[in-house]
Amino acid sequence: MKQLRVFDELINLNRDVAQAAKRIARYDADLARQMRRAAVSAASNAAEGAYNRKGNRTNQLNVAMCSGRELVVQLRIAGACGYLTEPNAMELAERVDRCVAQLYRLSLAR
Repeated sequence: MKQLRVFDELINLNRDVAQAAKRIARYDADLARQMRRAAVSAASNAAEGAYNRKGNRTNQLNVAMCSGRELVVQLRIAGACGYLTEPNAMELAERVDRCVAQLYRLSLAR
């Protein structure tokens, strides 16, 4: 089965978010858990949606995009609160945002 590059990046983001979440958990364990769940949800729903059909495909990709947007905000919060450095938080957030944009384009494909 051919994999899309966005899946590879979402997997890499899960690794990087898990590492960031370890640091964040020292200050805010709930935020760290939410971030890990959002990262896993984005990757899982993207994979499920990409190989679904029509309505289910769009729905799963929308869930993946929403989880990605949630993760962007959580990373920005972590940076704003000083749990991560601002540059680190923004770099991760921008990577997630690029994945969300790719998922959006994928959701438009017929």
